[in-house]
Amino acid sequence: MGPDYGRCINQGRVNEPGTPAAWLPGDLFHKHWEIIGLTHAKDPAFVRFQGIEKRFGDLVAVQPMDLDIPEGSFVTLLGPSGCGKTTLLRMLAGLEPPTRGDIFIKGKRINDTPIHKRNLGMIFQNYALFPHKTIFDNVGFGLKYRDVSKTVMKEKVEKALETVRLPGVGNRMPSQLSGGQQQRIALARAIVIEPDVLLMDEPLSALDENLREDMRREIDNLQMELGVTTIFVTHDQREALSMSDKVVVMKDGYIQHIAGVMRCISGWIRSTADY
Repeated sequence: MGPDYGRCINQGRVNEPGTPAAWLPGDLFHKHWEIIGLTHAKDPAFVRFQGIEKRFGDLVAVQPMDLDIPEGSFVTLLGPSGCGKTTLLRMLAGLEPPTRGDIFIKGKRINDTPIHKRNLGMIFQNYALFPHKTIFDNVGFGLKYRDVSKTVMKEKVEKALETVRLPGVGNRMPSQLSGGQQQRIALARAIVIEPDVLLMDEPLSALDENLREDMRREIDNLQMELGVTTIFVTHDQREALSMSDKVVVMKDGYIQHIAGVMRCISGWIRSTADY
């Protein structure tokens, strides 16, 4: 079968103001109608970077910048290695302090908020599962520090495993699962705490092409289902275009281009000519 056009408006025909109609497969158009003005995010600055900058000695990893992430959106930071995208994510996560500037979530400044109080779900390239813990304990790890009873924890962990389509694996060890399954467990662990923001740092790069395509759909569908604000870091242009509401193109610590997917596609060659 050919590309799935079912998730496009009028079977894929999209009109942006001032542009001709375009035909795009569903995975490139995505589901985010605010790109063409059909809906509006609840909070256009749910996450806000204000005058943020990061230096490591004389090296400026992130140049002074402002960036707003709308509530419920899927925003991708795209660029080559060393462009500052992961550093920006790490500052939001509390893993790196900004040199200057402020970071806000839901209007609250979080620069001095400890990592475990930021209510963020994080997924990394290497899964970061505890090899000596069962899948149940891995998924429920973040709940142990949230005053959750054992009964509620069991319900939440089982629901998270069902959400990522791996029910009944709670008693297994990570080594008994495939790479794709382990990445789903990492995803379950990130969502079980019901985070305000989901952070993903190159989560698919360790998978082979077929698994990567499957996980791309899994993450895409899950984000639609949960509606959680998501920030995704990648160097892969296809991932950026197929999953995102908004793409933030970075290079040498600067933001080069910010656009909704439809606008980004039309200006892609210009924006990434030196990518």
